[in-house]
Amino acid sequence: MQMSARAESSLPRARELASVCLSSTHLMLVHTVYFWLKPELTAQQCADFRRGVESLGTIKSVEKIYVGTPAKTEKRPIIDDSYSVALTVLCQDVAAHNAYQVDPIHHVFIDKFKTYWSRVQIYDAE
Repeated sequence: MQMSARAESSLPRARELASVCLSSTHLMLVHTVYFWLKPELTAQQCADFRRGVESLGTIKSVEKIYVGTPAKTEKRPIIDDSYSVALTVLCQDVAAHNAYQVDPIHHVFIDKFKTYWSRVQIYDAE
């Protein structure tokens, strides 16, 4: 298949953009966790769960956490707002993330609240 001259001339720019987008010049690891809580939880259990999620911010290898619920943005087909609670954890690097994963506070959270969720989905990005 032969490309047009215009398409060929755009290839170097496309490669440059891909290189920039895929480069590893960032300084943080972003660990994002989505929880789908069981519908039968009481308001007290939901409050306890939120406090448990927030306790993860006390782990020494964590730089910052953000905890929230689905935003009341306009509904669009590409938005999944079916989760109950979102957690975003910022760590300095993969080593800090690995320390977070084995920290006793993290394990206490999982042991205490794993029966509260029906689904959990995690995305890690550098």
